[in-house]
Amino acid sequence: RYTEAAANLQAACALYREFGDRYNEADELVVLGDVRRDAGNLDGARTAWREALRIFDELGHADADLLRARLAT
Repeated sequence: RYTEAAANLQAACALYREFGDRYNEADELVVLGDVRRDAGNLDGARTAWREALRIFDELGHADADLLRARLAT
């Protein structure tokens, strides 16, 4: 049920964005990327992960390094 999961995650991201909760927005984008990867949508996964990475970098969060490594593989 990847399509349903992705839609719910996108809705969660939009809510976090609306509330200004950038960390949780990025965290959900990572999960969205994972779901897209598992569904075979590698381009969509990379798009979500790059957006999460941008937010983590702006926040100066250590998760940026982990995500950068994931994107490199």
